[in-house]
Amino acid sequence: MPGDGEGPGRTRTKVCGITREADLEVAVEAGADAVGVITDVVVDTPRDVSPERAAELLAAVPPFVTGTLVTMPDSAEAAVRLADRLEPDAVQVHGLEPDRVAALRVRASVPVLAAVDAGSAPAYADAADALVVDSLDEDGGGGTGETTDWGRTRELVAGLDPPVVLAGGPG
Repeated sequence: MPGDGEGPGRTRTKVCGITREADLEVAVEAGADAVGVITDVVVDTPRDVSPERAAELLAAVPPFVTGTLVTMPDSAEAAVRLADRLEPDAVQVHGLEPDRVAALRVRASVPVLAAVDAGSAPAYADAADALVVDSLDEDGGGGTGETTDWGRTRELVAGLDPPVVLAGGPG
């Protein structure tokens, strides 16, 4: 039954911006289903770690928790190279157009999540394995701390096939 903690309708959580093993452990102990490690982004954020550090953190993610590489590549090829090097369980991309996300999805060995604003979600529906609807800044970066209009998002994504993840919240 949706929302009962089991099956496809259950609420899942992802804690993004992990920079330390201690934070990774706390997120997992708190029940996070996924953790995000940010690297190779064009926005200024204290949550961005080096690719080497990202590889260490992603390698420390325990079984049954999804280690997600969060990045802003300049091309699908750059994202594939980074994902192949860091070996995440999934890759979340920001700032790529739908055709580039689709190209990444074809070449990536892991599921591809596209970070989008609610209005552009339908354009990415066939390009990604899942959509992360967030309040994006002008550079396409998420994690702004701004709550997206979840009611409007529900209307815009109704009937889309890929899973939709709601991101953002009070900062």
